Amino acid sequence: MKGRAPLVGRDRELVALDAALDGLAAGAGGALAVVGEPGIGKSTLLAEVCSRADARGWLALGGRGTELEGEVPFGVWIDALDPYLGSLSSGRLRPLPEPHQAELAAVFPALAWLEGERASRLEAERYRAHHADAGLLELLARETPCVLALDDMHWADPASLELLAHLLRRRAAAPLLLVLGLRPAQAPRALLEALRGGRCESIEPRGLTREESDGLLGASIDRAERERLWRESGGKP
Repeated sequence: MKGRAPLVGRDRELVALDAALDGLAAGAGGALAVVGEPGIGKSTLLAEVCSRADARGWLALGGRGTELEGEVPFGVWIDALDPYLGSLSSGRLRPLPEPHQAELAAVFPALAWLEGERASRLEAERYRAHHADAGLLELLARETPCVLALDDMHWADPASLELLAHLLRRRAAAPLLLVLGLRPAQAPRALLEALRGGRCESIEPRGLTREESDGLLGASIDRAERERLWRESGGKP
């Protein structure tokens, strides 16, 4: 992304992101969680991995959980995928089975035009949506490697977390990389269990050192002010 400032104090994290992207280039999907307290820079790293995927000519999509919409079923996935799905022609989704198309129409507003009987949203039958969504992501990733960055997953609705757990257990047979941002102290038990059971690697950004903070702030701010900002922020970028 043009004009994007280089990240300071994030060499270790960028190595992990690049390794995940290199694996994607080799055809291997995966999952990576960026965990930490508010303000530590999780969202910046998620934006960075999307920028680097975009620079490679890949599909990079992002969405996030919101505190006020925690009861909207599949809200995180709708936020990430719906704008892109709305740009697709009908022919792009034709390879999907008709029952999957009906399930997707029931989840994503942008696909409401898909023909077929509207799927049931009963809890016991939600697995149908899981398989349909997994099929959709595999279809997109087979066309080009895909990075899906989902931020603030600690606020995700239960249906979104169930789908995440399904995808982590059943890795896509295509180059799909899930990158998740979350605050572990606020994460619901279902999310933590999904990450533990899904072989999801994690990185935890640390606070910047005084020297790194100086590099971020620049010499235009006097030394005493830089010291105060670093001390009061705890090194949070």
